[in-house]
Formats: sequence, C-alpha cells, structure tokens
Amino acid sequence: MTFKARSFYLGIGIGILMSISVASLFTGMDWYTNPGGIFRSDSGTSWPFVFETWFSWFLPVCLLSVPVVIFVHLWISNRPAKKLNDPVASGDQ
Repeated sequence: MTFKARSFYLGIGIGILMSISVASLFTGMDWYTNPGGIFRSDSGTSWPFVFETWFSWFLPVCLLSVPVVIFVHLWISNRPAKKLNDPVASGDQ
C-alpha cells in the first residue's frame, strides 16, 4: 500500500470514528436533557428526531475531520527524521 493511500484510509477511519463519537455524545446529551420535550414524551422517544439530530452532528464533523486527519498524517509522516548524531538537527552547532 502506498504512503498516500495509507494516509487516505487512516483519515477516513479515524474521521468516521471521531464523527460517530461526537454525534453519539451530543445526541445522547440532547436526548437526556430533552429541551422542549422534542426528543421524548410520555408516549416514548421520538426516534426519527433522534436519528435526524445524530446525522446533523455526524455529517459536518465527518466532512471536517476526515480531511484534517489526512492532512495531519501526511504532514507528520513527511517530516524529515532527525538524525541522532547530526549537529545541525540537534542544534549543537
């Protein structure tokens, strides 16, 4: 697997996991606090509204986090490695 492909797949994987986590956390908090009684009532939970809220958190976080993770992985991995005995890299000039 090429280096850029690895960054791409890593970015997609980590970005989606972050998006699922953030969307689940904030949707769960909204369901628990139930502002205005829109998530649940005496008749039960309004699951279509819960899923709509979850997706409204998931999509923007995913669209932002995937490219950021790809870019950061490419940037960190393409930095030149410091050599242990290189006086210029270690600052001992």
